[in-house]
Amino acid sequence: MSTAQEWSKLLDRAATLGRAAGIDAAAWWQQNALGGRNTASARDIAEHAAKLLAMYDDGDPSLEEYWPSMSGEWADEPTPARLYAELGVDADADTDDFELCHAWEDAASEAMNDAVIGYLQDAVKAAQGGDE
Repeated sequence: MSTAQEWSKLLDRAATLGRAAGIDAAAWWQQNALGGRNTASARDIAEHAAKLLAMYDDGDPSLEEYWPSMSGEWADEPTPARLYAELGVDADADTDDFELCHAWEDAASEAMNDAVIGYLQDAVKAAQGGDE
């Protein structure tokens, strides 16, 4: 990377790609956990969603069992090599602490969590008859 401005643009692009991957992972998870692929009743789904929201609010570590993972099942197996290829840079261009990868991972995780929380809240509201 020749300039700090170019590096900053690469970091922004990595974060943008990460956010998109996080949102996509949450959408796939939603279909299985709360949406069309789940055959439970709306009431059961809402109860499950409320339970997960309470676990999230409490910081319950067992929530991880229910949450989507960025390891591949929901995220199309992201790898540093794929990120570098998508950014059009060589792996050697990344810093020693893998700054581009961390920008992607942080943005993906934040976007996924935000989207999952939104899906859970929507499921609870839907069972209550709409917006409250």
